Amino acid sequence: QLNRTINPDEAVAYGAAIKAAMLSGGNSIDEVSLTDVIPHSIGMMSNGKDMITFLKRNTKIPVNVVQNHWTTEEDFQTDGDMAVYEGENDLVKNNNLLGHFQLSNIERARKGIPKITISFSVDSNGILKLSAMDTKTKSSKNVTITAYKGRLSMDQIRRKMAEAKQFEDDYADHNADPTESIQLLELYCLSLKLLVGSRSVRDNVTEDEREYVILLCNETIKWMEEHDGSTKKKYDQMLHNLKTNCWPIVLQLG
Repeated sequence: QLNRTINPDEAVAYGAAIKAAMLSGGNSIDEVSLTDVIPHSIGMMSNGKDMITFLKRNTKIPVNVVQNHWTTEEDFQTDGDMAVYEGENDLVKNNNLLGHFQLSNIERARKGIPKITISFSVDSNGILKLSAMDTKTKSSKNVTITAYKGRLSMDQIRRKMAEAKQFEDDYADHNADPTESIQLLELYCLSLKLLVGSRSVRDNVTEDEREYVILLCNETIKWMEEHDGSTKKKYDQMLHNLKTNCWPIVLQLG
């Protein structure tokens, strides 16, 4: 359970004091355990734009991860630039570049055939070590990345996480199946036009109100014809707007 008794502004100082006591061999903190974690996800660029995550945010350290199925993206590619990023977005352009290195003497073959082993490790001091090796030619490259001034601050991490969440929501909205929403909107327009045009309810609405409802329905149908392929979210919004505008008149119909 989250401890709420410590002032947030003093939390870092408390943690530093406990860590110092542990390192100095203090006996009064035997029951206290601090776990270091990776503050943001770490991965590599793929296809010139995508972020492939190797170490997820909040992974405990020290940690080591090996990926055995990295490969080339072009035919007969013998050199590969490995770019390392930190961040939570699926696109590297929205994340922070930590560094890059080049692996040479890759097996000359069609794209996807060479097998490259990638290893990510973070030690207890937060130092990131990477290695890449072509499994056939045995060509390898090792690099070490430590903290530097260009690294993301906590405020930047929070902002980028919020941006990643918004991107995820927008992507889900854009790719949701709109079929049901289209059918509901079409049915509502048709039902409204039939309802206000029915002789049984003509005494309950004025001619201006009847024409207003029909106009809104016709404009909505025209919008659907002109915006074929819109997102589910947009169709739902159009239905909501139509209901809101027509509701006072619909209430009079009983």
